[in-house]
Amino acid sequence: MEGEKGKLVLSSSEKGIEETTSVLQRSEDRDSSWSESCCCSNIMRGEAHDTALRGWRKRRRDDDDDDTVVFPSCCRKKRKHDDVSLVMINDDLLEEIILRLPVKALTRFQVVSKHWSRMIKSKYFKDRHMSHQKTTQEPKFLCLGDDYVSLTLTTMSLDWSSMPSCLVEEGPFFHIEQPQIDQFTRVSDSCNGLVCIFDENSLTSPIIVANPAIVRSQTLPLSGFQRQWLEEKKKPALHFPGLGKDGVTGTYKLVWLHNNESNYTLSCEVFDFEVKKWRYLVNTPCDVQASAEPIFAKGWLYWIIANRTNDYNILGYDIHTEMFRVFSNTIVSQASRFYTVSICNLSDRVWVKSNVADAGGLHHFSRIKNTMDSEWESEKMFSIDLKLISPWSPLDISTLIRLKATSKEYYKKFLVSKLFTSKLVHLNPPPASILIPYFQSLDFPL
Repeated sequence: MEGEKGKLVLSSSEKGIEETTSVLQRSEDRDSSWSESCCCSNIMRGEAHDTALRGWRKRRRDDDDDDTVVFPSCCRKKRKHDDVSLVMINDDLLEEIILRLPVKALTRFQVVSKHWSRMIKSKYFKDRHMSHQKTTQEPKFLCLGDDYVSLTLTTMSLDWSSMPSCLVEEGPFFHIEQPQIDQFTRVSDSCNGLVCIFDENSLTSPIIVANPAIVRSQTLPLSGFQRQWLEEKKKPALHFPGLGKDGVTGTYKLVWLHNNESNYTLSCEVFDFEVKKWRYLVNTPCDVQASAEPIFAKGWLYWIIANRTNDYNILGYDIHTEMFRVFSNTIVSQASRFYTVSICNLSDRVWVKSNVADAGGLHHFSRIKNTMDSEWESEKMFSIDLKLISPWSPLDISTLIRLKATSKEYYKKFLVSKLFTSKLVHLNPPPASILIPYFQSLDFPL
């Protein structure tokens, strides 16, 4: 049996060789017949046809050198698999290259092809692009100015290396037509390149959500608070809306917290960008008052709160579960007024700033270590003596400052602004303007 099997295999091999030889023979016959016909034509038509024939033979030889022959089916499948792997590698390399480009260039590259457009618009790429900016680049600064006709959002960069540091306009320049604009127009802190613009003095003006990097904005419908004010003409204590992103689903939500000063209760409305509607939250804390402006960090919004006995803590709101939670911190608990302590977000980390009334204007900046624990631990990073950098009296509330940004490249360089005005201590932005640090984004939820 083994001999028969060996003979059978040999016969199959011989049969394959004969088939291959037959194919090559037929190919040579076709070549020779084609050559003969071409030679006959050359005699009749001249040397031009002879040149064409030599070119054709050269191309055939080049093709043979490139191994463009008929492969067995197993080899053809392997080559097809290799081609697919090559395309995937090229896509990965392309992604790594364009990941380092600014948003302005990426918006232009979306018109190259449908494939590029899908890749750049994907949630995965947007998240990677934002993470790369926060890790490797200095933040940009959004300058908000108005001329009583329209809002102008200008992207600027800060030259940390110069002394003193200076702002340089980069663009784009984004004009938002808004009929009701005055000196009370405010802009929220940036959340992944998105900002909220609103008028803190007029509840009749709707909130505007904008992405200056891609020059897009959308006006939100009036909230329940705003409609109630239009009906009752009773203005509540107005606070800054907080924009946050769900770390699980990637959806954006706008949370607006209001104090009821008569009975120490909080009311809260949430605008869900998925359904594009406002809705009330019923599980808000009681017997507390909240600070005016929240911050966002890693899926949570945070406010400083105080109860009737002036005990200060931090109130957190989970964007995903929509649940409130109270945190404590030693620095915050020592506050005597809301303006004597503040919190901010730098590189997705929560910072606490405090000033001591009897310390002659000395401000201390600390970074929180564990935001998920009930008791926040903090490490002191640096202090600023306002008497050395500011001519104002340290007892004046307008001299209280807020930490805006720190430099990744230039150690011990940071940017601060005056509290309640967002105007910088060291720099001189355009008059009547507000400056907000942000990272440019491709996101737009509406």
